[in-house]
Amino acid sequence: MLRHLTILASILLLATLAAACEGGAPWAEEEETPTATARPDFGSIAAWDRRMIFLGAGDALPTAAILDFEALSDSAGVRRGLRARLVDGEEWISLMDAAWEMAPMRDPWRLVPQAPLRLIVSDAGELAALEVRGDVEVRLEPGRLLDEHAPDAGTQLMLREASLVLDGTSHAGVLLDAQLGRSVEPGFLPRTPDDSVAPAISPTARPGTEALLLDARGYYMVVASSANGELAWVHNAGRGEARVGIRLEPSELETFAEGAVDVPVAWRVLGPGGEVMGELRAEASDRAALAGPGDATALAYVLVSGWIEDRSARREVFGLVRTIR
Repeated sequence: MLRHLTILASILLLATLAAACEGGAPWAEEEETPTATARPDFGSIAAWDRRMIFLGAGDALPTAAILDFEALSDSAGVRRGLRARLVDGEEWISLMDAAWEMAPMRDPWRLVPQAPLRLIVSDAGELAALEVRGDVEVRLEPGRLLDEHAPDAGTQLMLREASLVLDGTSHAGVLLDAQLGRSVEPGFLPRTPDDSVAPAISPTARPGTEALLLDARGYYMVVASSANGELAWVHNAGRGEARVGIRLEPSELETFAEGAVDVPVAWRVLGPGGEVMGELRAEASDRAALAGPGDATALAYVLVSGWIEDRSARREVFGLVRTIR
C-alpha cells in the first residue's frame, strides 16, 4: 500500500533539547530575551525525555529511525539512557543501547554525547546533526522548522524538515522531536545495591502510547498525552491545530514472550463525537522488556499503516507508534 508514497516535506517533530554541546534550550532562560519563557521547575527529582522519530520514503515501507533519550536528575547525579533504532524494510536494527551516570548539572535536560553517539553543532550554536557510528553509519540532520506546539509546561513539540543519511545515502523524511519533563516521586528511584545506573529505558517510563502518523499529501498527526489528557496535534495545509480527546485504543493484542506482556498489534483511532476515527495495523515491531519492580512492562516501537477519517476526509496513512504497557 505504501509503495508509491512520496514524502514531499520532511518533518522533525518534538522540541530540540538544549545542550552545551547542542545549542538552544527547550525553555529559554529569562536573561536571554525580554519575552523568554522560564524553565519549569519539576522539583528535586525530575525526569526529562526526548524522542526523535524520523520517517522517510520507502519502497513497501518507509525508512524510519527513533532516538529515545532519558535523563533522571536528583541530588546525587543525572542518570541517562539512550535507545536508538533504525528500520529499513521490515528489519529493525539496533543502533545503540546505553546507560550512564554523570555528576549533577544545572540543565540536566541537555543532550550530551556518549560513544558511539556524536552531536554536531553549527557555528550559530544550533544542533546540525546527530551521528551514531557503528556497523551501520547513521546521521540525522534537522532542517527547516515547519511548526511547533507546547500543550503544557512540560511538553514541547516541533515539526521540521530533516534528512537521514544511512551508509552514505540520504533519505528525505519527517522527524518528530518531543521534549517532555515531569516530576518524579522520591521513593520511585531507588538505586540498586551495587549503585548501578538505570537501563537505557528505565522503569520510570510512563505507560502510554504516542504516534506520528502522516499521508503523502502533507497531513501529519501526532497523538500523545499531556497534562490536559489525550490529544492530537494535527498539521495540515501549512497550519497546526491541537485537538483534545483523540486517542489510540488497542484493538488486537499478542503476547510478547520475553516479558510475558500482551502488546498491541492493531489500534483504533478515536475522537470525541466521531470527528476522527481510523484503524492502524503493525507492519514491523521492535520490542523490549523493561526491568524493574512490580508487573512486567514492555516497550515497543511499531511501524504501522492504515487509515484515518478526519472531518469526513479519509486518508491512507503510515507512521510509527511508541507504546509502553
